[in-house]
Amino acid sequence: MRLHRGPYGFLAIGVFLIPMFLLAPRSEAQLGWGTRRIEVRASLQDTNAVAVFAFTNTTTHAIAIHEVRSSCGACTAAELPKKQYMPGETGCIRVTYSFGNRVGQQDSTIIVRMDDLVESTVVLSLRVYIPEIFEMRPAFVFWRIGEEPVPKEVSLKVVYEKPIHLLGVKAEGEVFQAKIRTLEEGREYVLTITPKDTKAAARARILLETDFAMGAKKEFTIPAMIREEWSSRSP
Repeated sequence: MRLHRGPYGFLAIGVFLIPMFLLAPRSEAQLGWGTRRIEVRASLQDTNAVAVFAFTNTTTHAIAIHEVRSSCGACTAAELPKKQYMPGETGCIRVTYSFGNRVGQQDSTIIVRMDDLVESTVVLSLRVYIPEIFEMRPAFVFWRIGEEPVPKEVSLKVVYEKPIHLLGVKAEGEVFQAKIRTLEEGREYVLTITPKDTKAAARARILLETDFAMGAKKEFTIPAMIREEWSSRSP
């Protein structure tokens, strides 16, 4: 090993340090995942989407998964058959996303906590594309407290390839009234929503009954509300 004087007058050792650093072992996650991100494109017949995240214990010791938690407890359910996995053993987390009245792109994350010494927390991502059946503009209506209780309209256009007919409309509670006007049967409608008064804050769903026969969803909703301040945010 040669000692030489550096540019600032210090002695430097420059033969073996860099090679030894490059050869130092790197830490890698001990639970190997096939993928941490899954995208699902649903069909109109679907009412939920299922994704399976597979993994393998690549260590020489057992690894325990302590917790599996989703970002949306109401729409996303994550199932893990067991918690402890031996060396070389494979497993999977089965995630089910329930659509409800949601349409368009939906994202959900699943947090996995384990006793992996290198990576104790893993975030899995599920993105679901739910096809739209109606185009609703606007997506909700509201009034300010004390505002004149004038009718407000929602444009409904069927974007599905086949006609869908509205069989009826009903407002929850007694604050709002709703009625439908047909512009083109099976294709385009106008929904008119009117509050009885705007004296106090209120919230209700306007329920649209259709003849949509595919899947389990035949009823669609539009929120209506009376609140204190104007807001451009959706409810």
